[in-house]
Amino acid sequence: MSKKEKTAKTEYAERLRAFRKMAEVSQENLAKALAVHQPYIASIEAGNVSIGIDKLEEIAAYFGIKYYKFADPEYPIPPKMELRENIEKYVRSTQTEPGYLKDESRTFAKHIDALLETDFLNEFKTAKEIALACKKRFDVDIEAFRVTDILSRQPRKNLLDVIKPETGKFNRYRLKTANPAKS
Repeated sequence: MSKKEKTAKTEYAERLRAFRKMAEVSQENLAKALAVHQPYIASIEAGNVSIGIDKLEEIAAYFGIKYYKFADPEYPIPPKMELRENIEKYVRSTQTEPGYLKDESRTFAKHIDALLETDFLNEFKTAKEIALACKKRFDVDIEAFRVTDILSRQPRKNLLDVIKPETGKFNRYRLKTANPAKS
C-alpha cells in the first residue's frame, strides 16, 4: 500500500478530528466524557491507535450518531448546534461530571488549592473525602477521579505525600509540610 492510500485507522482519525472540530470540543473534554486520558484521544486522531468496536460505538454515541454512520466518510457531519445538543444529551445520560458542561475544571483546581492551604490535608485523606470537603466548603460537585487527576499534576503533585493502597484502588493524600502541631 502506498503512503498516499488511507488506512481505516487514518480515515477514522480524520473523521473523529472533523467531528470534534465541528462540535468545537477539545480532546481533553472528549476524553473526560469518555473516561479516558487526552493522550489516548490524540493517539486515535494521529492514526496511531486501533480501537475496538465498543470504543467506536461509545465515541459515535457521544456525538449522537450510529457507529456505522460515524465511520462512513461519505456520511455528512451534522451542524455544530445539532452535535452540541447530542453531546449534552450524552453527558447527561452518562452522568459525566457536571463541571464538564459548565467548563468548571479550572474552578475545581482553585477549590482544591484553597483546601491545600488549610489544615484539612494534615492527615491522609482519600480523593472521595477531599471531594466531600469541597462540597461542604465550596458547594461544588466534583468527582473523586477529578480530584485524583488534579492532585497528580504539577504543582500540587510535589506538595503531597501519596500512599498507594496494597489492595483496592484509593490513594490517600497528605501535605508534605503537614504541621504535627495542627493535627
